[in-house]
Formats: sequence, C-alpha cells, structure tokens
Amino acid sequence: MMGNSCHENEKSLPLHIGINDWVGYQIIRYAQQSQLLKKRQISLDLIYFSNLQDATRAMLNGALDATFTTLWDLMQPSPYHERVKPMILWIVDISHGSDGIVARPPVQSLADLKGKKVGVKFGTINQLILLEAIALNHLSARDLIWINLVDDVAVDHITQGAIDATVIWQPRLGEVAHRIGGKIIYTTAQTRSLVIDLIATRQSLFAEKQDRFRRLFWVWLDIINVLEKSPDTLFSVLGQTLQRSPQSMATDYQGLTPGDQRLNREILGSPTAIASAIEKITELMNTSYYNHKKLYTDLGYDAHFINSSLDLWTPLP
Repeated sequence: MMGNSCHENEKSLPLHIGINDWVGYQIIRYAQQSQLLKKRQISLDLIYFSNLQDATRAMLNGALDATFTTLWDLMQPSPYHERVKPMILWIVDISHGSDGIVARPPVQSLADLKGKKVGVKFGTINQLILLEAIALNHLSARDLIWINLVDDVAVDHITQGAIDATVIWQPRLGEVAHRIGGKIIYTTAQTRSLVIDLIATRQSLFAEKQDRFRRLFWVWLDIINVLEKSPDTLFSVLGQTLQRSPQSMATDYQGLTPGDQRLNREILGSPTAIASAIEKITELMNTSYYNHKKLYTDLGYDAHFINSSLDLWTPLP
C-alpha cells in the first residue's frame, strides 16, 4: 500500500518545465488559466529563463523535468552529454516568418550584404537563421562580416549604424525595420525552415514519467485545438495573463506553423523526418566560417510515444 501511495504522490507533483517569453511557448499558459490541466490530471510549474541555452542546460543537469527549446539548442555541445542523452518529446512549432533579417539602407537584399557587417550571437538560433538565409541565396558565410552580438546590443548597433543588418524575431523585426527606415530582407517564410521549436527531456527520465508527459502532450493538443477553433478566446486569456494586447500576440503567432497532430506525426511519427532535419542542421553548420563546431546529433525520440498519444487523444468537451 505504501508503494502505491508514494507512486500516487509522485504523480500529483507538478512537472517543472523551462520556458522563455517566446509566444510559441507562452500559449501553454492557457492551460494554467483554464481547466485543461485539471481535466487531464496533470500539474505544471513553469520556470522562466531569459535564454533557451540556460533552460536546456538546466534540463540536462536535472534541475528541470523538461524544457521548451529548439532543435538547434538541443544540438549544441555540452559536457552533460557524456552522461545524459536528451530526448525530444514533441514538436511545438516551426518558424514560418517569425524570424528574419533586417537591414539598414541602402541594403535591399541578401546579395547586398556582401562585405557588410551582420550582428548575430554565435551559438544561438540566430546563427542557424543566418546560415539558412545564406544557403537559400547561394552566398557563402565568408561573404559577410559576422559580428558576435547579443540581441539587445545588436539592435542598438543597427540603430546607431554600427552594423548593416541583424538577425531578430517578431515583433522586434518589424519594429526595428520601422525605426531605422530599413527593410526586412529575409524571413523564415522563404524556406522550409529548420527553426524547430520543441519540448525535450532526458531519456533516462522519459521511461519514469512517460504517462505524465503523455498527459501534458494531450494538454498541448487541447491548446492547439482551441487555437484552431477559437483563437480569439486563446489570445484573450493569454493577453490578460501576460498583460499584452491579444491582437499583438495573435499577430506574433501568425509567423509560426503550430505543432498540431499533423506536424508531430509528420516529423516524429517516423524516424526519417527528424533525422533529416538533424542532418541538414549539421550540414549548415559545416558551412559556417564563424563559430564552426561539431554539433551533438545523438538525440532521442520515440515514434511510438507520438503515434500512440495521437491515436488516444480526443478533444475535451
């Protein structure tokens, strides 16, 4: 009896999940403001991080049960990989216009950036966005002068004219373009982007908490269902929670392909799609003249978990 009681107590504990302020992740907060968590018999504690690399490290070292992150961030080399294998639970979204490159006049296109200074923080998702843009436009990483800057500093530099372009995301992408009288010369809507947001855990923890992760995945699908059927309801609740305009949040989300049933089955329901994405990111990194390093590619994922969870999920009434 005591063993069963301990097991039930463990199940009642919240899952500790890392998160930042990205709108694609923030929609999970709808579950906290509705009855979704209670109905799915799961509790959740969201731990805020200012950047995803810190959140990913915290997950790997055992401080979190799981974290929102990107495929790129999960592939960054870490000393924890000697004893911990990261595992992808499900796909949250894929960037389709939310991320891009803004440039000062007279730059009008990627081709105009040859020999120009571009602000990008090495090792972050912005590096991948720049590599995607370069590849799409048949340029070389050596054609540009890469300036290693964190996002806020890069915005200051482009505003002051110290750099010619920078990689950033919405809504700041549009705000900066307007402020400097510049142009958005690339967005992830121009390619099948590898900027893939996901939620990840440690493989060793997956077996132990698989049922709870499944319930949380169902909560995620419930939220996507609300997004598809009643987006005004979703963004109204989020706007009140986050003290933001519902309209602005909805606009920011428009640049994302949601991690719905179709996308998760397509990418994680068979081993080929996610393996292909990992391979393509590795190939892009191999073209990087700046900050070139060997990425970690031994990521875990479970097609059976995805497919069976999707098969068992039914929308809540």
